[in-house]
Amino acid sequence: MAKAVILLSGGLDSAVMAAYTKLTEGYETHAVCFDYGQRHREEIIAAGHVAEAIGLDSLRVIRADMSWLDCSLSGAGEVAKDRTLAERSVGLAPDYVPGRNTVFLSLAASYAETIGVGWLVVGWTTDDESGFPDCTPKYRTAMNRVLKLGTASGVQIAQTLAGNSKSALIFRGKGLGLAMELTWTCYDSQAGTTKDQHGEPLFAARHCGVCDACFGRKEAFTESGFPDPTTYA
Repeated sequence: MAKAVILLSGGLDSAVMAAYTKLTEGYETHAVCFDYGQRHREEIIAAGHVAEAIGLDSLRVIRADMSWLDCSLSGAGEVAKDRTLAERSVGLAPDYVPGRNTVFLSLAASYAETIGVGWLVVGWTTDDESGFPDCTPKYRTAMNRVLKLGTASGVQIAQTLAGNSKSALIFRGKGLGLAMELTWTCYDSQAGTTKDQHGEPLFAARHCGVCDACFGRKEAFTESGFPDPTTYA
């Protein structure tokens, strides 16, 4: 059976990628979630919910401290709020964490080699390309060159669902039966409780509804044609 290591953040995109790899492609799937000191800790909890719901073969939470960086997500900076679509469509995203994906991919590749896995699966979409330089096709190609040279087994980033938008992934995920309320997107968690469809608590917080990530989530659900199950503050 083919094997893959999924970089599972707990967000929509990586959750769909994980579901597709496990349920459609039939891979043996081992997920890694990174605790890098992010302020939105709920995404780590979400990764656990998603891994259990999909039936992934394993999930490891890897500590990779980046809290010493002066960034809004991993340091003391403020999360951007209430930005217009035009503002969010150009320039570097204010919540970009320098080097984050390079660190994550390096650690995931190390893990993959130790368990005999040749493929890494990531949850990057076309929506991320303008604001995050480490989510672009060029970056993926460059990292694959590095991984081919820098690993004994030539671990590579798979092209699974590459080129899809977030709304397209939601459509795909719904077709796979993925419960989207299990995922977490918000960069600035707000007080409250998020419950599942049965009224059971999922998170001891709610999405803020006004950070860049929340706006992107709302817009993607609207474009997908499916109702947004997210609990916003």
